[in-house]
Amino acid sequence: MSDHHINLLQNTLVFTGVEPDFIEHILQMSRTYSCERGHLFYNEGDNAHSMFILEEGNAAILKEHQQSQYLIEKANCGDCFGEMSLMDLLPRTFSAVATSASKVIEISSSVMYQMYQYNLEQYTLTQMNIGRAVCGHLRDADKTLFQHQLTSSTPPRLFSPSHFS
Repeated sequence: MSDHHINLLQNTLVFTGVEPDFIEHILQMSRTYSCERGHLFYNEGDNAHSMFILEEGNAAILKEHQQSQYLIEKANCGDCFGEMSLMDLLPRTFSAVATSASKVIEISSSVMYQMYQYNLEQYTLTQMNIGRAVCGHLRDADKTLFQHQLTSSTPPRLFSPSHFS
């Protein structure tokens, strides 16, 4: 694999601080492919088994509600998406679609298991980084939910020390 690929992954949150030889090993076992605008990486509700890193192009992360698609997040070159699936192995909670011609690296859960066997320390760092990425999404969701509650008909209750009395 090229230095370009290694640098690309090292500059993502998921692979921050991970050694180049570990990343090279991941890249050798992972699938890289090109796709056209409109390519569906996965659908909400699909079984989850991999994450994606955009090497080129853009993608949209979408949530369906009442037969309409809502934009949750935009993914650009160097961004990861679908990483939660490598932790919980539950069905997808969103859909992901290419919004331009794109090139992606797909890292499957089986590749991650092989990485666990190859280098436990680097695998652990990668899992911690995935946890950080998921926590970042959770923090964003918490902030959005709170902002929504502030403008709703039932805003959150103000705190007062008298609540302890």
